[in-house]
Amino acid sequence: MLIAQLSDLHIVAPDQLWKGRVDTAGMLRTAIHAVMELPQRPDMVLLTGDLVEHGAPEEYAHLASLLAPLPMPVHAIVGNHDDRAALRQHLSGIVPLSWDGDYRGVVEGWPLRLVLVDSVAEGQSAGVLGSDRLAWIDARLTEDRRPTLVALHHPPFVTGIGGFDLPEEDIRRFTVLMERHPHVERVLCGHLHRPIVARVGRTMAMTVPSTAHQVAPILGAPPQWWLEPPGYALHWWTGTQLISHILPVDRPTDGPFPFKG
Repeated sequence: MLIAQLSDLHIVAPDQLWKGRVDTAGMLRTAIHAVMELPQRPDMVLLTGDLVEHGAPEEYAHLASLLAPLPMPVHAIVGNHDDRAALRQHLSGIVPLSWDGDYRGVVEGWPLRLVLVDSVAEGQSAGVLGSDRLAWIDARLTEDRRPTLVALHHPPFVTGIGGFDLPEEDIRRFTVLMERHPHVERVLCGHLHRPIVARVGRTMAMTVPSTAHQVAPILGAPPQWWLEPPGYALHWWTGTQLISHILPVDRPTDGPFPFKG
């Protein structure tokens, strides 16, 4: 099973640039083309939040048109820039949605089970889990012990980049959950606009690059963005383990070539 993870798309209205400088829609088109041109086409695409910039209906309508060429199932979680109601209105025909106040759910019917978590705190960049969300995660992981991926926008570990981390108590309690549920193969996150990996309990958690602009890795400082090359992740479930690759959006200009001959 192959899963392409795209994150932090930050789509704005048609004919606009993010902060007047970044063509996030054009960069997403390039990322989708890269996914479609992979030697092995992914079975699904997972979008790990911040799908649009302002949570506006016209941004989600624009995103829906950009995602339309993808032939495989697309699943998504919300990020702090997203609006749940507008997301449901404009992407329900493309992205299978689950709704119970939070935007969360479980994707079944694949060799890997996906638990999709809402980590958004209204009006805040930093996320929150809290007792109710943690209890929901625990219940979903307890009811089925098959190999599972957990996806949430905000990474459940300390990143060192100012203003991006979950509350310390949420990180501690999530880590305890991961100790109790060793069938979680990976925790997949966005928000940081760059690849970061950390152990969380008995599993690994990772963030992935944005398909657009990236966050500069300046530890202990307020967050800053720059135009580091964009990327995405490709997760390969072999049947016994999960292998994760971080890939650049831009394809190599030459090759591949055999090592012999």
